[in-house]
Amino acid sequence: MIDFLVANNLSQPSSIGVTGTVPGTATLFSSTAWTSGQLDSYLGISASPTNPIGAFLPSELTLNPSASGFFVYRFDLGSTTLPANPGTTGPNETATLPLGTYIVGFLNTGTADEPNWIATANSGAIFETDGPPTPSVPEPSSLLLLSTGLVGVAVNLKRRFGR
Repeated sequence: MIDFLVANNLSQPSSIGVTGTVPGTATLFSSTAWTSGQLDSYLGISASPTNPIGAFLPSELTLNPSASGFFVYRFDLGSTTLPANPGTTGPNETATLPLGTYIVGFLNTGTADEPNWIATANSGAIFETDGPPTPSVPEPSSLLLLSTGLVGVAVNLKRRFGR
């Protein structure tokens, strides 16, 4: 499972589209926001670590000062096999998220009948603090320096081979 924690003071999307290895839709877990306690209890599971709201909310308040909790959107990756070596390619998912969204993963190492959930620690959660990257535009001084260098090379080549 991948859970997206969206601040409860933002306009809530009806769902979050996910593309990649396992495309699909993350849906709202509950119409009641998570505003206290542990994330695993809110989700009705037992996981380690439990992830208290106090591990997420202080950072959220730097971007969204009026937030008091999160709406949780769940995305089920199904029975996706994760690579044994972290350096190899594995599931690659992409979603467009509101700023201030946390991404927390849950892995069931047990069975459907006897789950054993391992959660991403809050320190390993992804915190979306910036939008998509903007194309890099060179500064005017960089362009001037590059142009001066190219003119210098051209003059040197003309002197050397132009005689």
